[in-house]
Amino acid sequence: MSVIYIGDRYTGKTSLALELVNPNRKLVRVTNHNYETLRRNLVSAITDEIMPTNAVYAFDEEYLEVEVLLRSGRKQLAVRWLDTPGEIWKPSWQVTPNGMINPEWSRFLDSVRDSEGIFLVLAPYRERIPANHPEAKKHPTLQQWINRFDRWVEFFRNDCPNAKHIVICLNKADLFCQNLKAEAGNLAYSPNSFTPTWQERDALVCNTYLRPILHQIAEINSNTSGLAAMCFITTTHNRDLLELPWIYMAHYLAKN
Repeated sequence: MSVIYIGDRYTGKTSLALELVNPNRKLVRVTNHNYETLRRNLVSAITDEIMPTNAVYAFDEEYLEVEVLLRSGRKQLAVRWLDTPGEIWKPSWQVTPNGMINPEWSRFLDSVRDSEGIFLVLAPYRERIPANHPEAKKHPTLQQWINRFDRWVEFFRNDCPNAKHIVICLNKADLFCQNLKAEAGNLAYSPNSFTPTWQERDALVCNTYLRPILHQIAEINSNTSGLAAMCFITTTHNRDLLELPWIYMAHYLAKN
């Protein structure tokens, strides 16, 4: 598989993937999943919320076959969706008590080392969300958020030698974007008209929403020749923003 979809737990990866499968789409559709079936498997019938991953000492894999409509026609992306437990980053998880490499850690690394494209989903930091919002305290502080991103920078540097395109998605934009519809209009892609370039979109997102980690993003871009990290805001509440990173990746890595 040339593309993977990863991120910390509780960032909304599952919700984004489920919403991508929703048949109420625009330019992106998932061809190998039925929305209602997938929703029954992922959403609690009692709470109507995404159920926590069952993976505690392992990670789950799922495949997304994604079709994207570009100006040049329909393109296909085959994506491996890796749902990792929080323990995966702890040295005590990566190495067993007898000093052996955890086979699940090796399996995870095998999945990412050959990947040319990476979707990384981030949650917003607490200070980015209005203080009176009930979700605010559930999110990391700015310093915790920066520390977590530093870990991802190390991961990209050490364990993703073949990555050419990294898509960084600051998720849950509905929590921190004051005018979601207007911002989506500024960033949206259309196959039938001129829209901002990817670089212009990236600059808007980085300068508006990701300033605390601009240095680390630049470090990712400078670490490997030909590597590009492109930043987006995403949410399940706006289809244009949800689809945009997939459209970008299809421009570069999709097959006809």
